[in-house]
Amino acid sequence: MASQKPHLLVTNDDGITSPGLLALKDTLVEVGRVTVLAPNHNWSASGHVKTMHKHLRVDEMKLAV
Repeated sequence: MASQKPHLLVTNDDGITSPGLLALKDTLVEVGRVTVLAPNHNWSASGHVKTMHKHLRVDEMKLAV
């Protein structure tokens, strides 16, 4: 039986354009398939306010330098 690479989820609360997120994703692709899930802007120290009263929306995008 061939060994399958894991599917890795990378997430943060600093936003999709935060420094290091692309570098982390690019490093982890050597280990397995990587999915990045992050807000469209910085939500650090916001607690649960981002999901209490609004629906979550997900947009697919390409991470690039």
